[in-house]
Amino acid sequence: MSDKVGFVALLNKYVTGNITAEEEKLFLSMVQEHASDPALEEALWESYQQSADLEFWSDDYRKAFAGKIMQRIRPTGKEEKGTVIPMRRRFPRIAVAAAVLVLLAAGAYLWLQFRNVSRDPVAMHNDLPPGKDGAVLTLSDGRKMVLDSLGNGMVAKESNAEIILTDGKLSYTASEQPAEEIAYNIMSTPKGRQFQLVLPHGSKVWLNAASSIRYPVVFSGKQRMVELEGEAYFEIAPDAKMPFKVKVNDGNEVEVLGTRFNVNAYYNESNISTTLLEGSVRVNAGTQSVILKPRQQARADREVQRLLRDDADINKVLAWKNGYFDFNNEGLQLMMRQLERWYDINVLYEGEIPDIVFQGKMDRNVQLSDVVRFLTMFGISTRLEERTLIISGS
Repeated sequence: MSDKVGFVALLNKYVTGNITAEEEKLFLSMVQEHASDPALEEALWESYQQSADLEFWSDDYRKAFAGKIMQRIRPTGKEEKGTVIPMRRRFPRIAVAAAVLVLLAAGAYLWLQFRNVSRDPVAMHNDLPPGKDGAVLTLSDGRKMVLDSLGNGMVAKESNAEIILTDGKLSYTASEQPAEEIAYNIMSTPKGRQFQLVLPHGSKVWLNAASSIRYPVVFSGKQRMVELEGEAYFEIAPDAKMPFKVKVNDGNEVEVLGTRFNVNAYYNESNISTTLLEGSVRVNAGTQSVILKPRQQARADREVQRLLRDDADINKVLAWKNGYFDFNNEGLQLMMRQLERWYDINVLYEGEIPDIVFQGKMDRNVQLSDVVRFLTMFGISTRLEERTLIISGS
């Protein structure tokens, strides 16, 4: 590519929408002509680095990113001469090269990190932080305790158990004396909060944002039963004589014998999904039942009441627990529902919802303004009004 500088200038105009019809025609013809030229990959990559204000990417990430770009813009042989393959016809500004730079996007499996990014003071004034550790504990008598405002130590006594808070983790210590009656607690995480819980009997639970779990302060009888709304990751202490069960909404139930698994049962998602990492679980949904092996997922479709079993992408399922979002192959609405829960916002759409499929991962610790900045940079119009993020379609 002899005019690399000229190509980059046209690319930047195309991304921002400040390109004339004649310049756009020239730009698309250059993409078509140099689709197999390594210099084109370099130009696209350099443009992304500059526009994203990122300091550093490894060579492996750069190659993966460039390779993904070329997959998206290289012609298949079926198109007319001089045409380019758009990512989505409904969103022409996010086509060709601009499309593959898709947002948060960090393109092809790039990890989005912000290091000393300068921010507009005005934008900072209208900004929201990411979520953090925190939860509300509801005791059996109805009293509510905000855990993220308490220090380490015993926070309450329930029946014959002491409730202990230690470095952002709640646990229960029961005496040997049997309880006169079973007391139940509820741990709930509002939007923008997550928390860790050690249940009686030693099982561990990580609760995602906008979720709740109801459980007895002492397990007794022939089973250990908890009730979940939202999403949680479990590591269950084995006990063959007292199987562990998770009851979720819509009559779904997960039956466990010593295992590690994740349950996603948010009311506004189309499926209730159970993903197994280790051990064995049986998923019951109405009259249907499946047994999972490690690295498998069961999905109960709410609308058609069908239970499916597939192989699972474990890293994607546990991204929330491991501190990041995995947006690979996700549409805008699914992505925004995750952001709603983590940033404690509501998302409102005006006009047609942009039809975009994202690729990439994003650290859960970035400010909302960083997310909005990338959405805007690639043609998605947004504005934040208090805690409502408004997305304007075409």
